[in-house]
Amino acid sequence: MFNWNRLLNALNQAKDLTGRAAQILAVRVLGALLQFCFFLILAKEAGVDGFGLFSLGYSIMLIASAVSRWGMDQIAIRELAVHASKSDWPRYQATYKNGLKMVLVGGLVISGLLWIVLQITSAFMAGLAKNIPVLGWLILAVIPFSITQYVGECMRTKGMQISASMLQTVAAPALILVALLLPWPEHKSIEGIAIAYVIACSVVGMISLKLWRDNTPETGLSNGLQGSVSPRRMFEVATPLAMATIMTTWLGFSEIVMLGFMRGAEDVAGYAASVRVLFLFGFVVITLNNVLSPTFALMYKNNDLPTLWRLVKRASMAGVLIAFPMLLAMFLFSGEIIGLFGKEFLFAVPALQILTVGQFFLCFAGTWGTVLIMSGHERIYRRIIAFSVLVNLLAGPILIHAYGIVGAAISASITIVVANIMCLIAITKLCRVRIAR
Repeated sequence: MFNWNRLLNALNQAKDLTGRAAQILAVRVLGALLQFCFFLILAKEAGVDGFGLFSLGYSIMLIASAVSRWGMDQIAIRELAVHASKSDWPRYQATYKNGLKMVLVGGLVISGLLWIVLQITSAFMAGLAKNIPVLGWLILAVIPFSITQYVGECMRTKGMQISASMLQTVAAPALILVALLLPWPEHKSIEGIAIAYVIACSVVGMISLKLWRDNTPETGLSNGLQGSVSPRRMFEVATPLAMATIMTTWLGFSEIVMLGFMRGAEDVAGYAASVRVLFLFGFVVITLNNVLSPTFALMYKNNDLPTLWRLVKRASMAGVLIAFPMLLAMFLFSGEIIGLFGKEFLFAVPALQILTVGQFFLCFAGTWGTVLIMSGHERIYRRIIAFSVLVNLLAGPILIHAYGIVGAAISASITIVVANIMCLIAITKLCRVRIAR
């Protein structure tokens, strides 16, 4: 007999899920637009070389932040959700505090090591010496940026997903835009812009800590319990996640690094501008993952594999439906869009179109890796990403040497396809289904 109550409950859950996803997506789209505007103004103010230099430093900062967090943000959304469901607030706060301490220590260590590496490298590369101040300032953003990302993920376990998205994606770009639009006593140098960015990240980091404390009445209940939540265990559990995150972050910016070594600042700027344009695609995937990741974990824990597989397929279709209009716009108006950065960026149109195809596939397949992580199969996901890094390191230099910025775009797209097809194969084995189902 048909169960109407089950159908109504499913429809209500779908409605709530869609509403939350739409709100979070709107916030992340706003953040992507603000970030796009910032890099647009940066291109106008600093030119191709300055834009390329800032993009390189920004990429280094993001990779360093992934290392300093060491998977603690991903552990938080999983472990804290379990403690919250049991109303185990002392252990909830102890887990949060241990994670925050490890993020801070990691940020200090990584920032210090990067600074030393820059000083040593500049002694052998005369061209790098003059850029040390800019890169050095951006390295200082590692700690506040990491704090914001970590606390934001913790806030999601308290149902504060909108606030978390505002802090992680909107606040810093909004502050830096305000700073750039204000009158400066002299010409806006690339070093001055880097300093302004560090200040913006620091302000947002302090706001996130204050907001967490004000909205967590359980603060203080963890006294004496930090020892019962072993930092060593958290580190060990987070390590597979950390390796996957670091490698994934590297894959997102490896072409910028390789172009910098093999081709020069102009190609770096063109490729970085194309990536900036396509960041909206990334926010589609991030939004779906943020909304669905707790559900993935719960379904796997309850051994509800058929429902999990259906949700994976629906998430893929949702990604396609959201991304297709943007894909079409990128192809029809790619010249006009990349030209917003300046006429000197028009050479990047073919790369933008190729990257668009790769990002469209990512929108279709972007939740597959999250399913593996939320089901406790971090090691499988890590091996997939490690193989993708190997493909990227082999294909990237060859394609960049042969085709320049177009080769970089091809390399990035190939890596996306390889990684996600391997994730799909792993999920079908996990859910014990055939792909055709």
